[in-house]
Amino acid sequence: MGIRKFFWPRETEAERAAGQQSGLLAERLLYGALPLRVALRYAIGTAEALRAVHARGRAYAMLQPGGIVMQENRVQLVPAAPAAITPYFSPEQVQGREVDYRSDIFALGAVMYEMLSGRPAFSAPTKPALRIAILGCDPDPLEGVPPAISKLVMRCLEKTPERRVQRIEILLAELKLQEILAPPRAAKAAR
Repeated sequence: MGIRKFFWPRETEAERAAGQQSGLLAERLLYGALPLRVALRYAIGTAEALRAVHARGRAYAMLQPGGIVMQENRVQLVPAAPAAITPYFSPEQVQGREVDYRSDIFALGAVMYEMLSGRPAFSAPTKPALRIAILGCDPDPLEGVPPAISKLVMRCLEKTPERRVQRIEILLAELKLQEILAPPRAAKAAR
């Protein structure tokens, strides 16, 4: 059975506040950055799904918006076969090295960056250029995002696995704290 495609219309203010839309995150991102609280809720749901994978002693290693399904108040990860290389690959994946749970943390950092900015953390016109961008370029700073959240996302996007957030449980705890600290009516992230 294939993945059901969802039409994701522009959300009304009430829907945005409730976060009740369902569908692929990739389709929602076609409309740009998400409001801060919605992005945090989706990041938390994705981190919880990754925690379940990691608890089984595995790395997911294929996280991308096309494989993140938002279902009311939960997130489901579905396999989305990447085409050679995606902007969500960790440097170790790009180099063909062995991956572990820290590769998933990098990928979630790239997804969070896109949810908050409306653009991929790494982009290039060709696959070889994308490889170079992931390995050697840092994403532009996040604008219009609380500094603690921006710093957390950038820690997830560290090139060296040892410098990243080391465990999904740590990332999940920090995301939950940021959700509590986020202003009640956080402005939509800068585009």
